[in-house]
Amino acid sequence: MKEKQVRPKNLEGLLCYLQQEKGIKISGAEQIQQFRNMGYYHGFKGYRFIREDTNRVNFSSLDEIIALNKYDMRLKTVLYPKVMFIENALKSYVIEALLADSKSENFDVIYNKSLTAYRNYTPGSRAYKTEYTKRMNLKGKINAALVRDYNKRSVVAHFFNNDITIPVWAIFETLALGEFGTLYDCACTNV
Repeated sequence: MKEKQVRPKNLEGLLCYLQQEKGIKISGAEQIQQFRNMGYYHGFKGYRFIREDTNRVNFSSLDEIIALNKYDMRLKTVLYPKVMFIENALKSYVIEALLADSKSENFDVIYNKSLTAYRNYTPGSRAYKTEYTKRMNLKGKINAALVRDYNKRSVVAHFFNNDITIPVWAIFETLALGEFGTLYDCACTNV
């Protein structure tokens, strides 16, 4: 069976694809420049469907895609500062709770004493294994975040380069919101 050859598409090729394959009306150099600025993958591909691939958005013109992108960007501009405030506050409260529960600033102690939600389940049960696996994966995610930020952020590099144990607050600085959510999910009931 012969494999279908897929040609990488330049801007012109992507615009032709949108017009010919997707039936999207494109008009004018200004519209094309706006599309170039937002990008095919961030623009059209990101807005093709709502939640599921089967729930398609039927765009008829590039203007609709550009308008949706502009709306999305404005919404992010409004929400981002508030989300960051909430994220920082939650991290601060959780750090305090972890320190109070573990009575230590050492992350290994915190990990062993306070990130123990798996203990709420019967050893050997499916739930126990799931929660324990989540906890082990968390340690890997934290280490990956520290490695990722080692070259990017002086906060982490300072501790590595001086062979100093990384304090919990610095670890929290490296965590993305999803990683933080996993950490919180692994925390014991006291936290």
